[in-house]
Amino acid sequence: MAEDDAAQAGARTGKPRSPRRPWTITLVLLAVVAVLLAAGWWALPRLIESRLVAALSATTGREVTIESVEVTPWQARVRLEGLRIAGDDDQPVLASRAVTARIAWASLWHDGWHIERLHFIAPRLRLIWRTDGGWNLARLFGGGGNGADDRQGSGLRIDRVSAERGHFDWINRRLDPLVTLSLDRVSLTASGFDPRNKTPMDLDAKARWAGQPFTARGKLGFAPWQADLELGVEALPLSVLHGYLAYLTRADIRQGTLSSQVQLQAGAASRHGTTLSAQGSLADLDAATPGGQPLGRAARVRLKGLRFTSSDQRLAIASIALERPRLQVTVDESLSTNLSSWLPPDTGGGGNGDGLGVVIARLSVSRGEVALDDRHLAQAVTLDLEALEGDWKDLSNVADGGGALALQGRVDADSPLRIDGTFDPLVKRMQGDMHLHVENLALTTFAPYIRHFGGYHIEQGRLTLDVDYRLESGRLHAENHVVLHRLELGQPVPGATIDLPMKTIVGLLQGGGGVIRLDVPLTLPLDDPSLDVGGVVGQAIREALENLITSPVETLSEMSVGNAEPGGEPAGHDGQASRQGRESEDADGPALYERARTGE
Repeated sequence: MAEDDAAQAGARTGKPRSPRRPWTITLVLLAVVAVLLAAGWWALPRLIESRLVAALSATTGREVTIESVEVTPWQARVRLEGLRIAGDDDQPVLASRAVTARIAWASLWHDGWHIERLHFIAPRLRLIWRTDGGWNLARLFGGGGNGADDRQGSGLRIDRVSAERGHFDWINRRLDPLVTLSLDRVSLTASGFDPRNKTPMDLDAKARWAGQPFTARGKLGFAPWQADLELGVEALPLSVLHGYLAYLTRADIRQGTLSSQVQLQAGAASRHGTTLSAQGSLADLDAATPGGQPLGRAARVRLKGLRFTSSDQRLAIASIALERPRLQVTVDESLSTNLSSWLPPDTGGGGNGDGLGVVIARLSVSRGEVALDDRHLAQAVTLDLEALEGDWKDLSNVADGGGALALQGRVDADSPLRIDGTFDPLVKRMQGDMHLHVENLALTTFAPYIRHFGGYHIEQGRLTLDVDYRLESGRLHAENHVVLHRLELGQPVPGATIDLPMKTIVGLLQGGGGVIRLDVPLTLPLDDPSLDVGGVVGQAIREALENLITSPVETLSEMSVGNAEPGGEPAGHDGQASRQGRESEDADGPALYERARTGE
């Protein structure tokens, strides 16, 4: 009955039951979902931004800022604008105009980030190699060597990294002063970054280094630090490498370019510290002494089999080929030369804290020139060696017994020159055995070394010289076989003591052939800066002449040349008598000596 009463009441009002109430509920629910989606759409970029900032800050230990984040949910794609990771100073460690990332959705609810692809647009990266051997971004790439850092670094995994229009600075603070190398227009791809297994990335990069092409391919990792890379450069200005060249040579490399292929191994990829294996060439090399004086130049220098290992500080080179080199050699008042400028700052040998150890298996010269400027004499001597060809083998500052030399060329354009023997300029102790032969050299060129000939200036003449040198314990022992051609003496040297009629003696000894032969032994202390080489040589020649003319047999032989009959055989056109002349005139020897002595 109650139900009937309710129905009647409803009929009296005239309002039927509404059929749209279920649709209203549905619309309300849809609106709520839309609001939630809109809120999520609005909040998702901010959520991702906050999580990325927090994760990168925790990973790097540095302040991280991101200007804006765009999300494309159906592609799991995130675009970051204005990424910046702060550095130790005002400059950021990493900054990029824009970064696009395709992120695995699981990263939103799992610890850490799994990025399937990461692309940087116009990034700037500053990698700093600290004095302790660590890197400024080691935590980002997997840890700094302790467990906490490793756990933080393991929160980031990237399948593939790429970059375009990048700029990278590598700052080496392990050197003093520090060295910075910069790459522009960097484009690269790297894959396989996963700090959990500490494996290096596969890297393929191209860039411009000082405006020249640069390539890098191989393996690269930062935690632990390891590199196994093939590097290539073309026509790189050597001025870019000045900070590193300063550890290889004292010379100031003012000009030149490098084209080379280099294999670099470092960190965990090498058992010998940092190792470099290279071959290549230098073009238009020009070097000066630390004081700025010209030292040498070469049209091209070809290097083969270069290997450097930092663990024992050893540099080994299989071959250096110098094409059209010109070397400026200066001897100063103390008998020191500028050649030491080519050596490393410390040449004591490798591996024992004594500096860089250098081993050169072969040094070859083609169309070489040497300009010798000897300033230790009162009258400076300048000699030009030209058309030099030859080899110098087994040079080393860590082992004795090398330095085999074979060289030939010309002196002053028209005098043949030949040098052979052993001499290693890299060893601390001056030692070696060499033979020098020069023909038909103008005596006026050589005169400052003689200073005077028996108290007289040299007007003209030619010299043929055979010398056997022995360097031992800081002393030079030389056996000089001298042949003088057409010697003419000029005016007496002021202040010189003349007790022999030297012009008469020269005339007697030359005979018809115009030749005098002398054996002149010398012993010189090379470590004595006050040494008067000219005086020593002059005295040695004087003694050789005295020995020659005081020998009746030898003097007689020279006289017999001048007294030979016109139709007879001269007793040696080179100033040496025939055996018959010696025998027939032996009895007159004392008289001939007296004639030479008195000039009668």
